[in-house]
Order: sequence, then structure tokens, then C-alpha cells
Amino acid sequence: MKKNLSRRFIGIVGSILLILLLWYVRTIVLYFMIAAIFALIGRPLVKQLERIRLGKFHLPNWLNVIITMLAFIGLTSGILRILLPLIGAEAERLQQVDISGLISGSEVTLADWKTRLDELNINYENLLSTEQMYAYIQDLFEAVSFSSFANSLLGAFGNIFIATFSVLFITFFLLKERQIMHNMYRPEKR
Repeated sequence: MKKNLSRRFIGIVGSILLILLLWYVRTIVLYFMIAAIFALIGRPLVKQLERIRLGKFHLPNWLNVIITMLAFIGLTSGILRILLPLIGAEAERLQQVDISGLISGSEVTLADWKTRLDELNINYENLLSTEQMYAYIQDLFEAVSFSSFANSLLGAFGNIFIATFSVLFITFFLLKERQIMHNMYRPEKR
């Protein structure tokens, strides 16, 4: 009984430690998972490139992998070239929002609401004052200011570069060494 209880305790403690370890290295685990997905997607292209022969000469495995990865990078770059101008245009539109015009336009709506609430004999003074609403709208648009958005975007580029390099590095070796992915999903038989 004590032996069984101690085994369960050790199993629970070991599981908790494993979860904590995975939580601590979650970024690396995420990079590896993304790279594994890319390797699974890219494996058929690498196999197709291996079939190409010019007489007795065939492309080395590392070159097939690099061609495959360049295809991924080209596809991703093409998608980004389509999406980034759209995102930039939206950011520019947000920057050009006239806050004073927005507030003056909301005064008409607020006056209509006050009239309707008066008709229904509802005390609206305790709900939200006009000044509170203006301050809330002003704070909302200050939080979305373009300069803070640009600073956070520039800060994120460093993280994106590191993540991209890590995923590409791991993907290269997962594609180059065929047996890594094969052994990961099919353990050796005893």
C-alpha cells in the first residue's frame, strides 16, 4: 500500500515538474512544433526534388532542403506583400480619425438618448456624464495612437526575426535528416 502510494506521489510530482519545464521552455516547444509542421508539409517537395537527375548527377539533399525552404519563404513573402499594405492603410486611417468631430457627432446621439430617457422617467445623471464619455473616447484614441503602435511594431520585429530564424533552422534539420521525423512518430520496436 505504501509502495503504491509513493509511486503515485512520485508520478504526480514528476508530472508537475514536466509541465513546469514545458511551460518554462514553451517558446522553444512552439518553434519546434511549427518547424515540424513545415517539415511535414515540405517533405513531399524534397522527395520530388530528389527524383530530379541530370545524367548520373542529382541534387544533394541539403540543396533540396534549401530549395524547399526558399519556396516557403517566397510563399510567405508573397502573402505578406499582399497583406502589409492593407494593414498599413488601416493604421493610417486610424491615425486620421478626427476625435473632436467624433465627439461632436456623438452629442446629437447623446441628446436623443437623454430625451428618450426623460420620456421614460429614467434618471440618467448617475449613469454616464457627457464629460466621462468624452474622456473615455479621448483615452481610447490616445491608446491607439500611431506612434505607440509603431514603437511596439518595431519592437516586435526583433522577436519576429528571432522566431523566424529559429523555425527555419529547426525546419532545415528536420527536412535534411529524414529519420528524425520518422523516428519521432514511429518508435523502435523491441
